[in-house]
Amino acid sequence: MERRPAPELTDPAFAELRAAVEQVAACAKAAELLPQYADQSPALILELAAGRGGTPEPLRAPLRRLARHWIAAQRSLYDELIEREEASPEDPGSARARLAELAAARRWDAARVELELFNTTEEYEMLFRAAKAEEFAGRARRDGEAAVARALYQIALQDYQQYASGSSSGGEGMGRMREVNRVRELLGDEVDEVDDVDNVGE
Repeated sequence: MERRPAPELTDPAFAELRAAVEQVAACAKAAELLPQYADQSPALILELAAGRGGTPEPLRAPLRRLARHWIAAQRSLYDELIEREEASPEDPGSARARLAELAAARRWDAARVELELFNTTEEYEMLFRAAKAEEFAGRARRDGEAAVARALYQIALQDYQQYASGSSSGGEGMGRMREVNRVRELLGDEVDEVDDVDNVGE
């Protein structure tokens, strides 16, 4: 059955908000960041609408969750879009090449195993693994593989925590802890972003 926008969103006063929700819904349905939205983010519109006095109370919490999920999802979707458009071949047989192949095949559990074996003796390698683990976690989550996504987020969290522990100053440490706190929030949030799109549009 085709979903229709919530009655509140048909009000002309919510035209911008409705467009933002429809953008998220379109990308969620396609499971990719559609090129026409590559340089846009509806998160600010959603956050402002959630706090606006005229927004119906039942919509506020779903809008906030949707904004939070979109920020996380857009990052991995954008990385995936850039990866397709500006692909640079890795050395055949290298760990990075195997990761690229597994991601292209959407084999997220195998990618998790490959990441666990990844050499992280150098800091830049550890940060590469953290970034890839977080990216793959977002994509696995969108593919409905919640358990694998959680395990991938755990790898990212572990590496970001290790990176934060090596900071040399208060300001530097606070900056590095932002990544840790962001991934902790993703791990602690049990609501799927696609479900939030559906809830707002019911």
